[in-house]
Amino acid sequence: MIFSMFAKKQSPLAAFCTELSVPENLIRVAGHETTKASSRIDKRAVVLSLTIMAAAGFFVERFRWDRGVWKSSRRYLRDTNLDVITAEAIVWVHSLLGKLWLNDVLKDHEMIERIGPLTFFAALKIALHMVEAETGVHFEKEAIERRKFYFEGLKDHNIVEAFATVLLRSVGRMSLAEPLRTVDELLPPLEWMPLVLNVNTFFATMPLGYYKAFKGLLKERPDLFPLTKIDPPVLKSPHAPRPVAA
Repeated sequence: MIFSMFAKKQSPLAAFCTELSVPENLIRVAGHETTKASSRIDKRAVVLSLTIMAAAGFFVERFRWDRGVWKSSRRYLRDTNLDVITAEAIVWVHSLLGKLWLNDVLKDHEMIERIGPLTFFAALKIALHMVEAETGVHFEKEAIERRKFYFEGLKDHNIVEAFATVLLRSVGRMSLAEPLRTVDELLPPLEWMPLVLNVNTFFATMPLGYYKAFKGLLKERPDLFPLTKIDPPVLKSPHAPRPVAA
């Protein structure tokens, strides 16, 4: 599988998404996956899932915790698995791109003929399949809870603080199987404000940039992206469990 090209022993999900965030890699992997996919598969969902994972990888790569205004935070996160941060970022980015798509639909009703809601549903299923394959944790239930939380954040215009809160409560988590940590909301740590600043910096430009990149990829290959509704895909990870022979 093409996904094996980015696999690493340490934090494999974070490693894959970080490499995928390089535009050349995203274009190459998207082209490979959509070209080989069955005609029954919604190739738009494939591209969207890759775009979401690339954006999450960009966030993790630029959010190294030891740069800029937060140089001391490598120590702060030394006991945190980057795969946890990456998986949380995937769900958040999916919510943000969904909101951008909804805004598009409200302005241009033909948009729903090119990219329907089932595409977003299928894209999240693909991404969560990759999360489970790379981390060994079924994250769908938690992802649904996060989506509800982010939906409220979008309504209340505090989506940045919502994700920053999830990140703060993820500090020290070595596995997605571990629940979010409890934090004192009345007495947040010193890292809280730099955390919000970093999240807001990403939020200000990158979701829209990746959403435009997604639409651009679709426009470049209209032959691969028919308007008919087709079955959602399932992409396999090189680390997925193999069936045991009888």
